[in-house]
Amino acid sequence: MEPDERTMARLRAGCICKGVKLIRLIEAIENGATSFAQVAAATGIGTGPCKGKRCRHKVKELLERLLAARRIADRRPAPRHALTTQPVCQRVLSSNFGGQAICPRPISKTGSVVCAPGRTEEHIMSQYTIAVIVGSLRKNSFNRALAGALIQLAPSDFAFNVVEIGDLPLYNQDDDANQAPAVKRLKGEIAGAHGLLFVTPEYNRSMPGALKNAIDHASRPYGQSAWVGKPAGVLGISVGTIGTALAQQHLRNVLAYLDVPTMGQPEVFLQNREGLFNADGSIGEASRPFLQGWMDRFVDWVKRHNS
Repeated sequence: MEPDERTMARLRAGCICKGVKLIRLIEAIENGATSFAQVAAATGIGTGPCKGKRCRHKVKELLERLLAARRIADRRPAPRHALTTQPVCQRVLSSNFGGQAICPRPISKTGSVVCAPGRTEEHIMSQYTIAVIVGSLRKNSFNRALAGALIQLAPSDFAFNVVEIGDLPLYNQDDDANQAPAVKRLKGEIAGAHGLLFVTPEYNRSMPGALKNAIDHASRPYGQSAWVGKPAGVLGISVGTIGTALAQQHLRNVLAYLDVPTMGQPEVFLQNREGLFNADGSIGEASRPFLQGWMDRFVDWVKRHNS
């Protein structure tokens, strides 16, 4: 957590009451102090001749600023250059694909994690996390299969978290002040992602209710949407010839209102035909160049909006 320039300018040369410098104030907050009394106990503020009368309002003002800065920082996606104890590979961070990660390279297993050979458990990584929202709840969904196959086309610095939406209650505005744990988990996963990948079927010429329900939950309460500014890609597959075109259009309308920058081209309206998927679940040779091109554009889109 870094103080703003104004705060630094006020305190760079000196202290607040009896030699308490800015770094001590920050350390107190990082150690859990959230009130003037806790800061005073941790730093010694208020033990001088003035008993804190001169600095109390200044400390409270700085405390509020620094706590607000920490709350903002906590809502930002994790830095792409960070120390991690997880193996880095092209992986899915969810049990939605049988509890296994998906890796485009030859793989080895470390416990329950599937990762590329030669990777260590602790290392520096440069990685983008993508939240994958599959509109279908069906176990053997074509769109779930498409999401798993697409992930294999991504580069090694992209990781994919398949977000669970089937456990969400129906949206009720009365619950905005006390959101369910599943809703808070959803919002946290969206907020922590560098981008979004929507893979949706089409129900009755529109998006599925489960998907719209998830979108509504993560956009509320008003003014606290988790979707804002997240770069997104939209695609889908169906047995019909129009391949989810209308569902995608309705979804794009909603995302536009939510200020989600959504990649426009190329559009992907897939019909599920023999040969689209290989026996191992990967994309078939005939469709692979087109979908690889889509993934390459999506990767560029996410990086551009996170630069």
